[in-house]
Amino acid sequence: MAHPTLIHRLTEREVAAELANTLSLEGTPFKKLTVEHKVGNFYADLVLWEKAPEIAFAFWELKKPFHKEEKDFDRLRTKAQTFHKLLKARYVVTWNFQQAHLY
Repeated sequence: MAHPTLIHRLTEREVAAELANTLSLEGTPFKKLTVEHKVGNFYADLVLWEKAPEIAFAFWELKKPFHKEEKDFDRLRTKAQTFHKLLKARYVVTWNFQQAHLY
């Protein structure tokens, strides 16, 4: 009897961690890139820091391929307001592995 093939699906955290390990901040004004940083009731998939942990330049939200951003825009707006208020984050990047949006 043949063994079933095991399928490993990457989690969002695994993808975020791999991106953080792969991206180089050398030659940029940024100090750090963190994974799953909690602010208030929210977690950001990635946070790009100007001065960690006080001032964030941007936070990234990773979405599944073909994800329609309109589905959760209100939650994203609330999350962005929280990150701006508490960490001074100026930008939000969403990426579904096909398209990226900068807010």
